[in-house]
Amino acid sequence: MEPAPVQNAGFQKGIKQSLIDQGFSKIVRGEVIKVAGSDAYLCEATREDKPVSIIQVIWFHEGHSISLVFLSLAKPFKDVPDVQTIIDSVKVLPKS
Repeated sequence: MEPAPVQNAGFQKGIKQSLIDQGFSKIVRGEVIKVAGSDAYLCEATREDKPVSIIQVIWFHEGHSISLVFLSLAKPFKDVPDVQTIIDSVKVLPKS
């Protein structure tokens, strides 16, 4: 996959559309954040028909896309502080 700047509106729209296509029709937030020292795009969405939420965080490192996905089956993510703790703890290890 050719790396695109996560700030690119077209890239962000594609991530949002991907979540919508999976049934997460309400986009709660989309923002550029830092993960492991790199810019990343975070998109949070919910389903209208079930109490299910998803967060997808995607960024590029050395020409590869990296994605973290969190799924909550009951609580909104604002009530799950461990998600931000996990995102903040991500480190990219050097190749050995």
